[in-house]
Amino acid sequence: MLRKNLLYRIYFYFREGYRVFISFPVAVFNFIVIQYTLLIERISFLKILFPRLLYFILIVVPILFVVAVLLGRYRYKKGMFSEEAYVQAMRNPITQKILKRLDKIEKELRELKELIKERH
Repeated sequence: MLRKNLLYRIYFYFREGYRVFISFPVAVFNFIVIQYTLLIERISFLKILFPRLLYFILIVVPILFVVAVLLGRYRYKKGMFSEEAYVQAMRNPITQKILKRLDKIEKELRELKELIKERH
């Protein structure tokens, strides 16, 4: 059991580290390079505005950052975040155990209330 748990944790840490520290920065870099290649190098007036990739990065990254923050905030405050969190919580086996125990406690409390009413 301990070995299985250790392997699962290693796998989990690998996925999280890869997702946050490798995959995400590579995806952002790829997005910037691809946009520069497809837009700037093929559209002449944009090539005048951004003659080098560095200039494009200095202008686009702050704009991209602000837009991403605003979209993330919208998703968290008004979007689907609460529904996604609910679905994840319901899939969690520990949450399931807690809910079952709470249901059992609630049922026992109702029965106890009925017993108290009957005796008074």
